[in-house]
Amino acid sequence: MKIRYFTALLTTMVITACNSTNIPPANSTPTELAISKGYTVDQPIKRIKNYRLSGWNYVNSKAVIINTRGSERYLLTFKNTCYDLRHQNSIGTTATVSELVANLDAVIVRDLGNFEVRCYIEEIYKLTKTA
Repeated sequence: MKIRYFTALLTTMVITACNSTNIPPANSTPTELAISKGYTVDQPIKRIKNYRLSGWNYVNSKAVIINTRGSERYLLTFKNTCYDLRHQNSIGTTATVSELVANLDAVIVRDLGNFEVRCYIEEIYKLTKTA
C-alpha cells in the first residue's frame, strides 16, 4: 500500500487551467454538464488507460473536464463538492500505473492554507465534441 501511495504521489501531474465563466449548477447531470461545454457523453467508464494529463477546464464544484493524449477529453465527476477547485491554476491526480480509475483516484488541489485537498472521482465519461 505504501508503494502504491508513493507511486501515486510521484505520478501526480500539475497542469495550468483555463477557468470558465459559464458555470452550470452543482446538481447538473453529466449530460447537462457536457452539453453546457459543447460535448456529448456516453455511459460512464471505469478507467482511463494510458492516462497522461495534458490540461483541464473547470466545469463546476462537482466536475472538471480533463485533456489527455492530444484531443481526448473526459468529464470527471466528484463524490463530494470540491470547494477549492474554481480558483486553482493547476491540479494534480493520484493516477497510478498510467490509469485514472473512478472510485479510487482523486484530483488534487491546494486550499488557501496550501494544504492538499483530494476530490475523489465518482464517475468518468468520455466526451465527444458536438458539431
